[in-house]
Amino acid sequence: MTAPAPQWGTRARFGAAGTVGLQLLLVLAIVAAANWISSRRYRRWDWTDDVTYTLGDKTLQVLNRIADGDAKYQVVAFYLPDEYGAWETALKRTQDLMEEYRTRSRDRG
Repeated sequence: MTAPAPQWGTRARFGAAGTVGLQLLLVLAIVAAANWISSRRYRRWDWTDDVTYTLGDKTLQVLNRIADGDAKYQVVAFYLPDEYGAWETALKRTQDLMEEYRTRSRDRG
């Protein structure tokens, strides 16, 4: 003989739904707070084996000297076409490096 299914009253159902709702709101608040904090304290780490995206001390000194009122800088790069498409890889690495320069000069450190 099987046991009868438990009967939940209206109050118990609303209580359980309210608890789940509060838990969802708490999780949402924690995620929003973590997002806000991370946007204020942005950090980047270079996890590559050959530290490809780590800028040297001299480069960081130059980027720190660039003032907000300075004129915009333009970087011109020349690539020789090759039959293996290596220039596309070099172009991508250069774009990544320029993005790192832009981020570091904006953050000042």
